[in-house]
Amino acid sequence: MVPLLLLLLPLTSPLATPGCPSLSPSLSYLCHCHHTSDLTLTCSGLNSTSVLDSVPRLTGLTITASHLPCLTTAHLPSSLTSLTVTASGLTSILCPSSTFSSLPSLTSLNLSNNSLTSLDPSTLHSLPPSLASLGLQGNPLPCSPSLAWVAGWATTLPAATRAEVGALECQVELGRQEAPLVAVMEVYRRVVTPSCPATCSCHFYHFAERPPEAASYTVRVNCSARQLTTFPTLPTDTTVLDLSHNLLNQAAYDALDVVAMNYINLESLTLSHNLLSTIHMKLFKLKLHRVFHADHNSLTELPYDFSQLLQNYDTKNVTLGHNRWRCSCNAEIADTSLQRKVKDLWAVVCSEGSVPEAIVGRRLTEVDHALLCPPSEKEEQKQMVMKAICVVLATLIVVIMTKLLYDWWEYRTRGKLPCIVYRMP
Repeated sequence: MVPLLLLLLPLTSPLATPGCPSLSPSLSYLCHCHHTSDLTLTCSGLNSTSVLDSVPRLTGLTITASHLPCLTTAHLPSSLTSLTVTASGLTSILCPSSTFSSLPSLTSLNLSNNSLTSLDPSTLHSLPPSLASLGLQGNPLPCSPSLAWVAGWATTLPAATRAEVGALECQVELGRQEAPLVAVMEVYRRVVTPSCPATCSCHFYHFAERPPEAASYTVRVNCSARQLTTFPTLPTDTTVLDLSHNLLNQAAYDALDVVAMNYINLESLTLSHNLLSTIHMKLFKLKLHRVFHADHNSLTELPYDFSQLLQNYDTKNVTLGHNRWRCSCNAEIADTSLQRKVKDLWAVVCSEGSVPEAIVGRRLTEVDHALLCPPSEKEEQKQMVMKAICVVLATLIVVIMTKLLYDWWEYRTRGKLPCIVYRMP
């Protein structure tokens, strides 16, 4: 039986394909060869391209369903004109020290449906002039400003390749919304990146292309932990700003111009872990209807108008804990309507200057309202009068109910009607 199988093996193996090169035993299980006018090889399950070193005169190569984090062009024959690597988990197009200059005859490159989240400019600039088709669809490319160079690079491509690149989409942060890659990068390159603060990062929070009109977009700016002592100037249409873990204090408000510095459209503002002692009236002009974080500062009080703004929130997206709050009956921080919007209310502690002094060091949630807002002497007198009236009314109700029950009993047992009936005209 075994000799018979050995005789049949050459009839069924890819090695027997006419005009195809002899493949090594290990490679023959992973690849099969096609020979028409061109010599092509289709492989699946590869963990490395090094096994392709032994295949000469190859013009077409398709790799699919493999495990390749990147490509090493040194293992690929220079005769290649078509290269397809799909569904193989590529996270980077080329491995370090590799370049497409070693494939001077390449006309088609298809890297669709992989795991590419970035594109290296040196890699794509090394593509040979002969390239006529480039496929990158199906990769989770982010709409990141690090890809802004793609907009300029796309203009240098042949018309067909430029159309393929123009059809690529990237993922915007908001809800993983898809947007046209080149259009997004063009706005980054012309508008957003030049106006982004040097120490911050600026990403699209929302992007919508509406030809022939200009694109509609909003920007998220992250300036966290940048040692800032002043408020930075923002790109236009910034709606989300993170200034946490900086050195902002009261003096930082002096140079802030909410209109000229593009703060007017802010919907979310994070000021956590700074040195602020008050909320300046300049912030009253902001929309801020989504998020406001000001925990871990030195805040002692909250202005009434700003408190009313925060109370309009639909959800608990306000953090005010770990500040130096001066709790009192009339303080806005003691407003129960505001407290319903504060996410970290458990971290709001009454500090020095609170009234009464007995609540200093206690969490606001643990302070009894009667202790925080004790009634005045006149209010106590009013309360005593109201209590007396309530007692009198309650007593009258009991007496009347008792009399009614007695009259009903008299009628049922003796047939006697109440006296008042006989006195009625």
